[in-house]
Amino acid sequence: MKFSFLQTRVSIVIIFLILGLIFGFKIANSQYRREHGPDAMAAAGAAQGGSHADAGSQGLSPQQREQVMNEMRQIIDKAKNNPNDAEAQLEAADQFIQFGRPEEAIPFLEKADKAKPNDARTMAGLSMASFMLEKYDDSVKWSKKSIEINQENPGASFLLVASYIRLRKNLDEAESILKRLEVQKVDPTILANARKELESARTGKSPDSQPGSDSKTVLGHGPEDPNTGKSAAKPGGRQ
Repeated sequence: MKFSFLQTRVSIVIIFLILGLIFGFKIANSQYRREHGPDAMAAAGAAQGGSHADAGSQGLSPQQREQVMNEMRQIIDKAKNNPNDAEAQLEAADQFIQFGRPEEAIPFLEKADKAKPNDARTMAGLSMASFMLEKYDDSVKWSKKSIEINQENPGASFLLVASYIRLRKNLDEAESILKRLEVQKVDPTILANARKELESARTGKSPDSQPGSDSKTVLGHGPEDPNTGKSAAKPGGRQ
């Protein structure tokens, strides 16, 4: 599967998708969302009744933008009209996570947790949203809860590693988790890049400060070369 990378804030979504789709994203039916991520985010704001409608007029065609808005309205309306339907809440949260708007995903995730407590997907989603909001302590908390529920959980495990790296703490534990991810057949390139950032967290040096390296990192921009067409990891951890 080929991936087009979005802006930095949502690039972790790509890795999360690759590492097992444990939150159930509907990316396969949304190719143009990947190709026009920031613009689709603006259209999503219009669908939610937000103030971002004008920002998305350049990248998406009117038909594409209308399609995004209609899809979003249907999903959001279903979630709002069925507060006890955990799957509907997760699907609505999915949309906002995809579009890089984690703050709007959280209320739906909280409703999903209320409707169906202790679902590993919901915990992982809350970890994801917290990470995107740079609330790394919260991301640690939710990813651990997700892993407690479902140990074969590479997405939440990677988020835990990423949060530890951002916090610059529990780095030995982060290394142990990466070793477990090897057993779960996560792509070696992703793990190698994560280890590079882990080492930089230990030394205090940025991975892109080394001669000959570029500024992209596994936690900032996701795997390299989205045009290879190769899957970066075998699916795993999906419920």
